[in-house]
Amino acid sequence: MLSVTDVDAGQAHNCSVIDNQPQPGEPLLTTLFFIRGLNLYTKAMLDYEKEPVYSVEIECVDVPSDGQPGIAFDKPIVINVTDVNETPGSPCLPTFTIAENQADGAQVAVLNASDPDNEVVAGRQDLMYTVVNTVPFKVDPQTNALVKNGPLDYEKKKSYAVDIKVTDDGIIDSGYNMTTMSMSLSATFTCTVKVLDSNDPHASVNIRLVPSNASVEEHMATGTVIARVVTDDVDANAKHTYSIVETGVPLMMVGDNLTVTTGGQLVNFETNPSDILVTIVSMDEHNHSASRMFSIPVTDKNEKPTALCLVGNAIDENQKAGYKFGQLVVADPDHPPRSCNPVAPHLELPITDHCMIIDQTADQIYTSRFEITKTLGLVQKVPLDYEQYTFYDLQIVCQDNTEPLNVVANTFTITVRNVNERPNNLTVDASAAGNMPFITVSPTIFQVFVPEHEYNVPVLSFGVMDPDSPKQALVTYSVSGLNADGVFEMRNNLLFLLKPLDHEGGKMYILQVTVTDKGHPPLIAKVTVRVNITDRADKPSQVHLECSGGALFSLWDTPSRTRRQASSTATPTVQPLPTLPPAQIHSAMWGSSDDCSILTNAMVTDGYLIGKIFPEDQDSYKWYNFTLSGMYSDLFELRPYGMTTGNMWQAAWLRLSKKATATAASRFMFTQGNRVYDLRIDVVDQWGQHEIGQHMTVTTR
Repeated sequence: MLSVTDVDAGQAHNCSVIDNQPQPGEPLLTTLFFIRGLNLYTKAMLDYEKEPVYSVEIECVDVPSDGQPGIAFDKPIVINVTDVNETPGSPCLPTFTIAENQADGAQVAVLNASDPDNEVVAGRQDLMYTVVNTVPFKVDPQTNALVKNGPLDYEKKKSYAVDIKVTDDGIIDSGYNMTTMSMSLSATFTCTVKVLDSNDPHASVNIRLVPSNASVEEHMATGTVIARVVTDDVDANAKHTYSIVETGVPLMMVGDNLTVTTGGQLVNFETNPSDILVTIVSMDEHNHSASRMFSIPVTDKNEKPTALCLVGNAIDENQKAGYKFGQLVVADPDHPPRSCNPVAPHLELPITDHCMIIDQTADQIYTSRFEITKTLGLVQKVPLDYEQYTFYDLQIVCQDNTEPLNVVANTFTITVRNVNERPNNLTVDASAAGNMPFITVSPTIFQVFVPEHEYNVPVLSFGVMDPDSPKQALVTYSVSGLNADGVFEMRNNLLFLLKPLDHEGGKMYILQVTVTDKGHPPLIAKVTVRVNITDRADKPSQVHLECSGGALFSLWDTPSRTRRQASSTATPTVQPLPTLPPAQIHSAMWGSSDDCSILTNAMVTDGYLIGKIFPEDQDSYKWYNFTLSGMYSDLFELRPYGMTTGNMWQAAWLRLSKKATATAASRFMFTQGNRVYDLRIDVVDQWGQHEIGQHMTVTTR
């Protein structure tokens, strides 16, 4: 910072650097310094080693307050540049070189880095060099030389990037020919070292064939090149010549090509498949040689087949799909042991031929039934049917794997042998019999529904398919089952019912119908037939009247009545009559001369129980509609007995009505003996199919 002294107190001043008259090569001071306000600044970096001292002329002009021109004053100022330690420079030349195959310690170059601090006094600072990356080089600390420190191979790596760290010792100039120590500085530089090629020992070469799997095919033509010989030499520019040590082998060297000689035509894989052993010598232009033995395989040449035969040409019908019954044998020079001898066809030999079936039929009769496996086995694709075809003429063509294809063909007759087959597809048909309803429970179980009382009628008609006689099955039928003898029988294919059946006596028969063919041995098929006896509405045969013997049964219609012998619930339940002694029970059949009696000495009231009316019917659990009529029918009434459904009852009570005992006169009628009352009872069953109407009498005694 500048300070200006002026007698005129309070005046401002403008200061500036005055250009000098520099010597050639020296800069103008105004390019190095400038003033802003009263502060002196540098415009550029100063270098102690180039100019340690500067004399700068400063001019200052005051600024009067009255607007008069200012007065200038100039004065030189000495500026001393202080030395500081600076980073050393690069030790690298554009390129370092060293030849391969030299011993470790061989010198690459002496390192000599520049250092700005050594420009005033040479050698003031000592520099230290270090290789800091992993390369086959190091620095000799005694000579500061970069030397080899590991193997160098021009053929593998032709140059290296070597990172060298340069470190100074921090000694700087403090003035008056004195030095001082400061912090040392370092910098890392990458130098390129190129490796120069030199001749390598020939023992390191590798001899190989291209392709590496070179082989000699049997009967190969003379002059055929099977491979090119290549020498992998660390000397990339080396030239080599080749020769074969052995004699009598069908190979020779033509330049760098391994070539077949005239003896190659005599090579036969089938007679001598052994490899050809050959030793190849490689020599470079410096007469360095190396050798290697190669084992050259002899390969088979696919030759034209000469014959096609089939071992096994018969098959039983109905064999499973995929069954192998024959073996194709191709007589081929490539497999001389193979023959068409049925005893020993040598089928264990590898198969190189491909065979196919020629089928020109519209529906592909042959290819849909037969196929040839990869091992030339002849198999059936589907079960064969003797009844459809007894033989097949197969035209088979086989080809080998050469171009153009070598083909051999033949036609073989395949015989299908007949085998007795089980009858199958057993079906039933009710329309061909008595139109009995039936259901198919499963393919072997049928259920038919036969109304009771039917007899001497066909129940089911059976149909069966016998593969051995497809047009008309030559079979016999039989039936068996528990209690079936004399009840059912087979008449050809019809199941007949011989006797009437009663639903109430038994509801089902389990029958087994057996179908037997006429083969040797005979084969059978069986089905189960469940015969359900369905119920029919039977007409009641008799109607019984069971007399009460004068017993009183009270069933009051009005719940408020207090005189009752039944339950006191609001809706009384009709109870069956208790068992009476035989002397008190009078039984009569409808339409008979017997009747029920009313005892004159009894207490005659409404509800006086005369007897129970019930039909005798083969159908159990049936309901009936009972109707009472006659001149005196209003003096009597019917009431349900047992289970009821609507107005249908299982049985009925006959008793006096309320009208019969409503007056003294009416009650008097039943106190007089030997009075007879004629009544008619009509009974209709629940289906309305059967009706019985008869007369009965009630007598007072």
